[in-house]
Amino acid sequence: MGWTLRPAQVGDFEAVQSLLRTCYLPELFPNQLDEGYIVAEMERELVGVAGVERHGSYGLLRSVAVNPRLRGSGLGAAMVADRVAWTERQGMTSLFLLTMDAERYFVRQGFVRLERDAAPAEIQASSQFMDLCPASAVLMKLVGRLGPD
Repeated sequence: MGWTLRPAQVGDFEAVQSLLRTCYLPELFPNQLDEGYIVAEMERELVGVAGVERHGSYGLLRSVAVNPRLRGSGLGAAMVADRVAWTERQGMTSLFLLTMDAERYFVRQGFVRLERDAAPAEIQASSQFMDLCPASAVLMKLVGRLGPD
């Protein structure tokens, strides 16, 4: 293990952007790094990030990125589990995500693939759904957790 998770802070922004670029994920705007985001640190280095954006009663899991040298270590799963628990504490009813190449990974985390038009209007109106992710991105929803839709 060796990492610690903590809430993201404004001072983490540049390191988060660098990690997102390394992982070929869309970068964030400075105001997006809010209470829905966590970072992972190991030996004073930022090695992971994950966040949830609120869209009405729904959450959108974003920016799950792990330093390449730590892939397979369980860090990604730990961050996803942390953000799922946070989403539940916030009272959101469902958690969605969009991915280009991590569908198999997120299936192992409890997500299932959906047709994009099955997304609630609030998720479809998000910048990630409309602009940041291409139309070929896979929509997924967490099953077996959170509340009724």
